[in-house]
Amino acid sequence: MKLLCIKVCIFLLFISSSIFAQDIVLKLKPEFQTYLSGSTIVNKRMKSLFDAMNIKKVESILKIKHTKATSLDRTFSIFLSDSFYKKSVATALLQSGYFEYVQVREAKTISPLHLPNDPFAQPTTGSQYYLDKINAYKAWDISKGDTNVVVCIVDNGIEATHPEFQNKIKYNVADPIDGIDNDKDGYIDNYMGWDVANDDAVPEDSTGSVAHGTEVSALAVGLTNNGIGIASVGYNCKFIPVKIFNNTSASGTRAYEAVIYAVQHGCKVINMSWGSINGFDQYEQAVVNYAAIDYDAVLIGATFPKDGDMVFTTPGDYENVLSVAAIRSNDQKATPQATHYWIDLSAPSIDVFTANIKGGYRYNSGVSLGVPLVTGAAALARSVYPWMNSTQIQELLRVTATNIDTIGTNKNYKEKMGHGRLDVYKALSDTTTPAIRISEYKLHALNGDTVSLELGFKNYLWPSKNLKFDFRQMNGGFEIYDSTTSIGIVKMGQSSTSPKGNIKFKILPYTSTNTRELIRIGISDTANKYFDYQYFYLDKTSVIPPLVTRNEVSVFTASEEFKLFPNPCNENIFIEFENADEVSITELSGKKLAVFNKPSEIVAINMKDWPSGVYLANVRTSDGSFTKKFLKK
Repeated sequence: MKLLCIKVCIFLLFISSSIFAQDIVLKLKPEFQTYLSGSTIVNKRMKSLFDAMNIKKVESILKIKHTKATSLDRTFSIFLSDSFYKKSVATALLQSGYFEYVQVREAKTISPLHLPNDPFAQPTTGSQYYLDKINAYKAWDISKGDTNVVVCIVDNGIEATHPEFQNKIKYNVADPIDGIDNDKDGYIDNYMGWDVANDDAVPEDSTGSVAHGTEVSALAVGLTNNGIGIASVGYNCKFIPVKIFNNTSASGTRAYEAVIYAVQHGCKVINMSWGSINGFDQYEQAVVNYAAIDYDAVLIGATFPKDGDMVFTTPGDYENVLSVAAIRSNDQKATPQATHYWIDLSAPSIDVFTANIKGGYRYNSGVSLGVPLVTGAAALARSVYPWMNSTQIQELLRVTATNIDTIGTNKNYKEKMGHGRLDVYKALSDTTTPAIRISEYKLHALNGDTVSLELGFKNYLWPSKNLKFDFRQMNGGFEIYDSTTSIGIVKMGQSSTSPKGNIKFKILPYTSTNTRELIRIGISDTANKYFDYQYFYLDKTSVIPPLVTRNEVSVFTASEEFKLFPNPCNENIFIEFENADEVSITELSGKKLAVFNKPSEIVAINMKDWPSGVYLANVRTSDGSFTKKFLKK
């Protein structure tokens, strides 16, 4: 396989060009981790392979070395002399067997997420109606934030001379502007943040008109209680600006490198008021995990302003990102705004008064302006609860949000706009509400045709007193016998499972194109006035162990029991496995599109004429069913 790959790519030796850009991100498998080091190709065979593909430069994604393992270890950027061939090179590298994944870095249009002007009238009293709406005034009686809590605004830069930013930027005093990398962090003169788009130390808005980063930064952490301008939710907390847009457009491939920079330079809350509908990206999810898990950062992300149900948008819909939807001042859904069951919470985003360029102020609209309100709240929560980890802070903001499902047109989007509207005061003052998240499930075959659902879960916040789960089907695929199970007391940080045999039902006859069923688990603790929910897809073919695991956001099964490549794919998708009874490709709804019974160990599927989107690859064996998501471009 490896020799064939080198021969196939040998024609690239004769290509020359002046183009020199970051083209591909890849991750070495553990057994080959010594083959690359920093910017050095250590292994001779690897060097021959890279030379054959005209790879001119290699760089480790992490400029700062770690003493413990992280999600981005063994991850490198590679640069080609001609980026025209990067897709072919990526396919060949992936098939070489050396890498866990190989991701082409396409220039994506990352929109600042402005919505069209909404006819809803401006507030009649006061410019910042949203501060009262989210209970910021009461929250400041509890905490005005800690100057040691640093937020990163990942955006298009700021107007650094604006009055809202005086004494608010967390300067890197270890690296003054003198042309030398004094702190040896790999960035020269990064005294005031960094511009990853242009690779320089000037994270200032150079468009002269957009002002997006200035607007967002002022709402989250602008100067407060100084007698002029506006008040920010984050009050005393400081920030670092990191610029991701170049000077002429809103496209680029470096937004997630900005997240890496942010956490490596001490930021514990990260604002991402931008987004894309380009679908799931494995490298981007790895960066998010690196920031949230390895660096314990709270990531706040926008859901893209595109009307539609069950629309996957980034970064908000990535696992370990707190996703924010836009609402009007009357608490009703903004338009456009994507909706689905895995949004976390909503925030006022229409007619928001904030800072503008040239030292000014203005009203503007868009989910971009709701995200920094949540970011400021996260900074206050980290100030009050420094012992909580990033997941706990995210859950704290989510479960304390005020339910708005019954207001106006929101009735049409019940539980598809998140847990409710941001309530900063309740987030800082509540000491009773649990936060239960289901992380896994088992289906047990009982007597006859009866099946029992066992749930694995964890309580991230305050102890429950009388926890109860309630099972509800969404599409009528079951005959339900018993739908509830009582748990009782679950302590903070405790993981547990529901009793086997309490939730019981019969799986009704189904076709091979409908093996997955969307279900809702109601989660309640009446003693603590806690009412929550979680949706996920139940695999009706997985009636026997082993345990089926899934991520908290998309609740799709993940497994290393089979290989899937390339992901994303343009034409062919390859599925490699052992001893499978069935291999299939399905839509997210569970509808089967292609089925292979008793296949050989590798299935190749030509998807050239398939619509672009996110699909599921499913492998069913005698040990259970395993699923992976992949993107068809």
